[in-house]
Amino acid sequence: MICGSIGAGAMSVQTKNGHGLTQSKTMGIASGELDADFRYNIGSLVHIAVTAGGGMWVSPITAERADGSELFHTSLFHGYAMAGAGIHF
Repeated sequence: MICGSIGAGAMSVQTKNGHGLTQSKTMGIASGELDADFRYNIGSLVHIAVTAGGGMWVSPITAERADGSELFHTSLFHGYAMAGAGIHF
């Protein structure tokens, strides 16, 4: 099974330093993803599966301290992979 998805939203970030100086911002976020799920039945009771996917942010998500220095930013690409085994009953 192969699936694609797109998502959009908004995120609000507020930071404060030790002197009480506050910085707030709201940013739009959007991403597109492609995921694949592979399953194989071993007999009538057991299956193995591998799932993998990845995507891309339209624009990076960032947060800054109240003094303007960067706290974090996201990478342009993101992804995951996992494998497992299961039992049907």
